[in-house]
Amino acid sequence: MKRLDLRGHKIRSLTSSGLNLSQNLEFVYLRDNLLSTLDGIEVLKRVKVLDLSFNDFKGPGFEPLENCKALQFLSVAQNKLKSLSMASQPRLQVLAASKNKISTLKGFPCLPALEHLRVEENPILKMSHLEAASILLVGPTLKKFNDRDLSREEIAIAKRYPSHTALCIRGGWELCRPEQAVDSTFKFLLEQWKEQLPSGYLLKHASVDHPFEEDACCCHFEFVRDVTEDSGSALDLKYQWFIGDRTPSNFTAISGACKEIYFPKNDDIGRILKVECTPILGDTEYPTIFAISSPVSPVHASQIHDMQSMKGITAELGREGWHWNPKVMKIDVRGELVEGNTIKVTEEGAKGEPQYAITDYVKAAPPSVTDVQVTGDVVEGNTIRGIGKYFGGKEGPSTFEWLREDKDTGEFTLVLTGQEGKSMSVVSQTVKQGGSKVTVTGIVTGGMEASSRVQWFKTSSSTFEGENGREPLSTSKIAKGFRIPLGAVGKYIVAKFTPMTPDGEAGEPAYVISDTVVETLPPSLNFLSITGDYSEGGVLTASYGYIGGHEGKSIYNWYLHEVENDPVLIPEVSGLLQYRVPKDAIGKFISFTCTPVRNDGIAGEPRTCIGQERVRPGNPRLLSLQINGTAIEGTTLNVEKKYWGGEEESQFTAGSGLVQMFPVSPSEMTGPVVLLSSLNKLDQLCLVEGDCLYEWFRVKGNGLREKLHVGEFLDLTFNEVGECVELVYTPVRADGMKGSPKTLVLILLLLEVVPEKRYFGGQEGAGKYIWFRTKNKPHEPALMELANNCENVDIRGQTICGDLFSIVLGADTVRWEMWKAFGVICESPVIPAVPAVSNVCVKKLSSSTYYGEGEYFGGYEGASLFSWYRQSDDGTVLLIEGANCKTYEVTDEDYNYRLLFGYTPVRSDSVVGELRLSEPSDVILPELPRIEMLALTGKAVEGEVLTALEVIPKSENQQLVWGQYKKEVKYQWFFSSETENEKSFELFPSQRSCSYKVRFEDIGHYLRCECIVTDVFGRSSEPAYAETSSVLPGVPRMDKLEIEGRGFHTNLYAVRGVYSGGKEGKSRIQWLRSMVGSPDLISIPGETGRMYEANVDDVGYRFIVINVFHLLAEPDVHKEVKQKLDLGSVKFEALCDKDRSAKRVPGMGSLERRILEVNRKRVKVVKPGSKTSFPTTEIRGSYAPPFHVELFRNDQHRLRIVVDSENEVDLMVQTRHLRDVIVLVIQGLAQRFNSTSLNTLLKIEA
Repeated sequence: MKRLDLRGHKIRSLTSSGLNLSQNLEFVYLRDNLLSTLDGIEVLKRVKVLDLSFNDFKGPGFEPLENCKALQFLSVAQNKLKSLSMASQPRLQVLAASKNKISTLKGFPCLPALEHLRVEENPILKMSHLEAASILLVGPTLKKFNDRDLSREEIAIAKRYPSHTALCIRGGWELCRPEQAVDSTFKFLLEQWKEQLPSGYLLKHASVDHPFEEDACCCHFEFVRDVTEDSGSALDLKYQWFIGDRTPSNFTAISGACKEIYFPKNDDIGRILKVECTPILGDTEYPTIFAISSPVSPVHASQIHDMQSMKGITAELGREGWHWNPKVMKIDVRGELVEGNTIKVTEEGAKGEPQYAITDYVKAAPPSVTDVQVTGDVVEGNTIRGIGKYFGGKEGPSTFEWLREDKDTGEFTLVLTGQEGKSMSVVSQTVKQGGSKVTVTGIVTGGMEASSRVQWFKTSSSTFEGENGREPLSTSKIAKGFRIPLGAVGKYIVAKFTPMTPDGEAGEPAYVISDTVVETLPPSLNFLSITGDYSEGGVLTASYGYIGGHEGKSIYNWYLHEVENDPVLIPEVSGLLQYRVPKDAIGKFISFTCTPVRNDGIAGEPRTCIGQERVRPGNPRLLSLQINGTAIEGTTLNVEKKYWGGEEESQFTAGSGLVQMFPVSPSEMTGPVVLLSSLNKLDQLCLVEGDCLYEWFRVKGNGLREKLHVGEFLDLTFNEVGECVELVYTPVRADGMKGSPKTLVLILLLLEVVPEKRYFGGQEGAGKYIWFRTKNKPHEPALMELANNCENVDIRGQTICGDLFSIVLGADTVRWEMWKAFGVICESPVIPAVPAVSNVCVKKLSSSTYYGEGEYFGGYEGASLFSWYRQSDDGTVLLIEGANCKTYEVTDEDYNYRLLFGYTPVRSDSVVGELRLSEPSDVILPELPRIEMLALTGKAVEGEVLTALEVIPKSENQQLVWGQYKKEVKYQWFFSSETENEKSFELFPSQRSCSYKVRFEDIGHYLRCECIVTDVFGRSSEPAYAETSSVLPGVPRMDKLEIEGRGFHTNLYAVRGVYSGGKEGKSRIQWLRSMVGSPDLISIPGETGRMYEANVDDVGYRFIVINVFHLLAEPDVHKEVKQKLDLGSVKFEALCDKDRSAKRVPGMGSLERRILEVNRKRVKVVKPGSKTSFPTTEIRGSYAPPFHVELFRNDQHRLRIVVDSENEVDLMVQTRHLRDVIVLVIQGLAQRFNSTSLNTLLKIEA
């Protein structure tokens, strides 16, 4: 099976049981499921088409696709992906990612074969020149973008960007205008390199000259010394050149290219060069920086080649040109110096003063052309191009002529004009008829076009006659291309084009009709494939797609191939679409050929599909198995079997078997029954060598079975004597395929003797048993001489210590007893072995503590020696001084190294053994830096600045890690996008600092800041988040408020300004006038609009405008203020702070009660009376200037009422609600009943 269709199965995981994923699948459809991860997809190593659309992927998480190197079509449309970050796909041709949340091209994969990229309906479409950026990232293979051919304008724009633009885009650089790209990308790369550059130096320039074949290409890395720092030593640069593909990817080092200059070869043409520069300051090598060239161009004809062929002359290329080393005694120049020729130079004599020879001016060779080709698909409707390699000076207006071959005569008419030269021609393939696909295009006016829709119809009339007489062929779709169905043959095609705006509004449809009726294509196949199991007994099915009228009796043939180009017809299945694979086809290829035939008998070109693999043998199994022969002593039993499943193995595997039983008597014991003739030992019963499955049972007299053992061998005991033993086994072929299980029943007479012993005397070696048979039981003294007693003793065999000795009981059962000879005790004492140690290892007890251990052997252990070592990445091992215990505490010097534990065994008598080292530990690194909490300062209000502050854990280790090993703290801001059931956040691509100024667009959204800290070892902490509440509008204000108009009393005046503070409501404009030199403002009644027409009363005055925002108070505050304003006179209770000392905390200490009286004309603050005093008025004043009320942003319970410079009072109230009511009441009464200057009524202090 090569196809798997699981669309709409609500699958959540590819590792679920029941999914039949195998590496043979080529077409996998997982559309419309609930997948969010690709774990388990790595098994699809041959998949070509993979549909993952309409799932729940959010990304990243496409790493398992790295194993799918054969992938050609990938659809991830209708998911929640935010980027296309994934592994490189070398064969991917189509990538469909429409209707996601893709907002960045960062991490875009390397796709060298991609032809079509679709990213419709993604946020990234707002990016300018997205198509040009895609061309830069993919390269010259890209032919379509968002279901349209590439725009010529975008292709031209892409060519204006520098070659390294694709690398910068993948790194997160935001595309800018082409003329700014060189400086912008250099700043982007410099920002990444700034921490790696040598101290005291700044990088000013990094570039590579445009490379030409066999011409010097120079790289330029310009460093300047920082005047604020003194490095103390000169800066050296080391170079290495690399060659890549036609896009800046897959770079490989060029052997020997380690200088500032490189001469591109002919094989480098069209490919991109990269040079890496390593700064060296003193003995320190810094990380490399790089520069990337444009593609290597062919050499110009006017250049002189083979400069190095001048023998005796050495040349170097500097900034000013070639510098020749004059080391020649005499130079003879022979031959004419003509373009394409070589200067011949000879050297004679000894060293002396240099001499020179000068040639004539270089002449151009006769113009000629080679390698003329026609590029492009030679198909009706396509555009083809003629190319060639010109040689012969600078090319002028060369003449091109296209010719058509006469089908009848085969003659060409050649006409060439222009400058005289050698001409060359080339003939293309025969032009083929185009396919049955049509495309409609239209020019939309009247706004921005979005996803315009097209519907196709067929009609019998050649003119458009309205809605009548049309039959629909398709529904209304966005796609502009349409494959003409068979039912439209003989009809005219009508396209209905409906323009659509981005907000979904449809315009008036336009119609277009084809010039001619649809004609029938010649019979042909658009696809041909073979599906099924390529194994013995499997069924293969051929399927194809027919186009070209109604199909007749097409011709089918099946073939066998020893090799791919040697077909042998299989006549018995000719004319059939299915083929059952026989045994004869094992190891061969199978192909299917189909010749399409139309119903009128016209045949098309045949097409052949060859299977991708050779036919495999079927699963091995035994169709029958029986034992032939009579179970009588002395006879031979044979196994008769019938095998199926490929060629049977000739050895004793699952394919064949043999059972033999040998006659024995009590006086002629020969050993046990041997099954399959494969036993070497006399103590076990073996059936088959291999990976077969064996199950052994004891069959009792009543038919019950008792399971004895599972395995290849069965150790027989005395209990099996005279019993039936049943074996159930499954044959297994040499390649691991299982067959059907079979059963054998055997009657075995096997007895097993196990000697017991106790050993002493050092480490035991390979002992040996000698087995004897005696008629009488010997006494213990006679056991030592048993081997010398030849009369009554028979030696039955020898076995290695630990093996078993088996005997077979005959028909007349005789009980034989076995005895073992005892050993002799040695006289010398046991000597301890040389001290040694094994299994030395290192264990990690904590992040800073390691423990070493090993197993000691060799007498009693004394004061063994322990040591610790550091191992670097290059394998260098260094001893750690002072570390001589089993436990080791990690220090700062151990970071980035591996630890080894050394164990030198020492015996109690001071004998020292050999040092043994453990395996290296993992790389020692400090604790990963963590962020305990991320806090945001500032308010989530429009115009405010939010600042992220990270809280460092208070532990000693974390304080040390942050202080010594922290490298960088990165920030990223997000904004919320509400969905039906959850709150999700989207990325702010350009917001990567710790501060963020809240914008108008953020109102109603939640903001989130993500913080990640990285250390000098390249590790990153877990991200910490801080989230704001919903962003509120800012305080409404009008900036740049100004009055437009000329200074005459009959003119019209208008107010202009820039509003901020949420969505503007019903703002009011109050016009006022003021006498020149007077501070008083006089309100103009009724003039509250944005425009005012002056009259004669205004002569001599200045106009002043106050913008009063329609900012609503909270409902409860508004209601209370309105009630008090209607009364016209109200009183409030407050507290007065009499002690204004700056050293005292405000609001603490001497607070006294006060009564604030407010009416239509004045404000009064009264100190209440007591038993000993009367009420006294502290301040009294009208609303006339300079009266005003001051508020304090840092204290929302405090206000100050200022009557004039000598009368003011500070009041405090219990709540902010009461303070707001007091201020709004004063403001309302002052505006309603007085002509007070509004700009001085209320002041707010920080």
